[in-house]
Amino acid sequence: MTYTKIKVAYGQTLFDVALEQYGCAEAVFTLINDNAGVLIAIDDVPAVGTVLRIQSPVPYFTSNNIILAI
Repeated sequence: MTYTKIKVAYGQTLFDVALEQYGCAEAVFTLINDNAGVLIAIDDVPAVGTVLRIQSPVPYFTSNNIILAI
């Protein structure tokens, strides 16, 4: 499988990344599975700049330079 790598922005939670990259909050489980060793639990708050692997992102937010964060 081919992955895209992204860096976590200031204030982003796993749910923000899931929404931004996949278009749905349920993808948080995909994030955790694809980033084992970096992410452990659904309530993890990754540090700014943490590199995460993303599979087949939804391009709407990324192509419009929209970063979701609290």
